[in-house]
Amino acid sequence: MLILDHGKFDREVMSKFYKRFHEDLIEGRSLGKQSMFFEPPYFPDTMNIEGGQVFNVGFEESPGSIKTSVLNDHSYCC
Repeated sequence: MLILDHGKFDREVMSKFYKRFHEDLIEGRSLGKQSMFFEPPYFPDTMNIEGGQVFNVGFEESPGSIKTSVLNDHSYCC
């Protein structure tokens, strides 16, 4: 199931969304000074069971260039 497989939702849904967003808005404007922050969904990457569990994100690469994409890696307490 897509939502219960840790990292799969990031890889198969969010990566495509962020990549398209980056291409359309960051690269499309070509000002060169914008950065795009992206982050994984809270569920299923963090789960409020057994005191809270945090799993690796499923992003295998940045959705844009390394210079214009920033992984927002904060996590709220479970």
